[in-house]
Amino acid sequence: MKALRALLVATAIAAAFGVAAIAPRAQEYDFDKPPVEPLDPVDLGIKIYKELGNCVSCHGWNGNGGNGVMLPDGGMLDAAPSFARSTMTRDEMIEIVSCGKLIPGNVMPSFREYAWTPQFPCGGKTEADVPGDQRPFIWEIPLYPEEVEAVVDWVIMAYQGKEFTLELCQRYYGPESRGCDLLK
Repeated sequence: MKALRALLVATAIAAAFGVAAIAPRAQEYDFDKPPVEPLDPVDLGIKIYKELGNCVSCHGWNGNGGNGVMLPDGGMLDAAPSFARSTMTRDEMIEIVSCGKLIPGNVMPSFREYAWTPQFPCGGKTEADVPGDQRPFIWEIPLYPEEVEAVVDWVIMAYQGKEFTLELCQRYYGPESRGCDLLK
């Protein structure tokens, strides 16, 4: 799984810079499965938003904020804020996605691989500076820096300061999705 993810990230980065994607080595290629199509950066951001980061569960498919989320211990988190009203810069979003944020009644998990460590301090602080109960929890599948940037770029392009459009909905769900009929 990690090898596939690394391949997807590498191909998305290559596509972003106009470089041809590098095929996996022959000994690693599974000839019983179709080849993996490289994802462009927008599609990578969508995939992370919907699946890997599961941002959709808190922020909603249209970025307007989701419903409250039930925790495994039975507690509830408040709905996440709408991206349409966000005025954060790209760097601020990258910091929040990477490091997370404790919010009264809610928490934005830390998604960045190595967040709160000397390699990637958060707000200039590491685990050694901030007790665990004063830091957000780390998401079960940490994201690579390129993945954090891809999901932030998707949020800015699709949601920040705007209404979700039919075109973006169809990119998110697929052109044949009936879920986008509401926007027609």
